[in-house]
Amino acid sequence: MIESRCGINCSQCDYKEEINCRGCIFIDIPFWGDSCPLKDCCEKKRLYALR
Repeated sequence: MIESRCGINCSQCDYKEEINCRGCIFIDIPFWGDSCPLKDCCEKKRLYALR
């Protein structure tokens, strides 16, 4: 399952376990900043992760 809006492979992310990140499709605000333009755009257009 894709856990991100941009298609990044979250299982390869070093921060996933370090900060207990569930992936941007499951969180409101990304851990790296106030917002993510890709996440915001996808959600505004109702484009959700492929499963």
